[in-house]
Order: sequence, then structure tokens, then C-alpha cells
Amino acid sequence: MSALSVPFPSLTAAPPAPTKPPDPSSHIHDTEFFEANSPRLSFLESLMRDQECAKKRQPSVDLVEAGVVQIDFVGGNRLHPSFELDKEYYKQLCAPWRDSLILKLLGREIGYKALHAHLLQIWQPKGKLDLLDLGAGCFLT
Repeated sequence: MSALSVPFPSLTAAPPAPTKPPDPSSHIHDTEFFEANSPRLSFLESLMRDQECAKKRQPSVDLVEAGVVQIDFVGGNRLHPSFELDKEYYKQLCAPWRDSLILKLLGREIGYKALHAHLLQIWQPKGKLDLLDLGAGCFLT
């Protein structure tokens, strides 16, 4: 059996010269075009553009000054702080997670897609089923 000989282009040969210069109006990555035709978004807004929480985002507040959080130091040691939250504020923090569930399959490992498909089949939710891989075999749904 004979070996096929495949011609390879020379690595030292220069590429052919273009016949005419490129058209500047045909540039796809023209930053001036994109900046003029799109609103300026922060990094967080670009990540959460379609999420409800982007609409409900609240400005940052100093919780200690607002009286919502109290800080005590265990034994007077400033390296061992203890935080106490207002009960109403704690309920507000917990509200988005009220209907959440942390899952861990014991005895074997399962992948994200397999678990998501299995949960959709078993639970048959009427809405969207969100699943988040927390690592160490744990998932949040």
C-alpha cells in the first residue's frame, strides 16, 4: 500500500496581498455603532437583564446605622463578632428562598441535566423548574 502525499503550503511563504483595502463600513465589530445604538448597562444589569430581581434591586443601606443589625463582640473580642438581625428584616431576606429546596442524592452521583429531567418527570411542575448546582452533590431548586 502506498502512502498518499498531501501537499502542505509553505510556512515561510507570505500570504497573498489583498487586491483592494477593506471597506470600513463593513466592520462588524465597530464599537462606535454599538455604543450609539445600545443603552449603557452595568455588568450586573447585563447579567441579570431578564431576571425579575434586576427590577427589584434596592440601593445599598448601612444596616447598622438603620438599626436593623446589631453587632456584639463575644467576650469583648473584636475578632469574634455576633450579629443580631431584626425579625422583620430577616423575614424579608428569607422570602425569596421560602419555596426552595436543597437536594442531595445519597449513595450515588447524578449530573445536572439528568437530575433536572428526572425532577421534571416526577414532579411535573406547572411552571418553570429552576435548578442550581451548589457543588458537593447538592442542588438548589
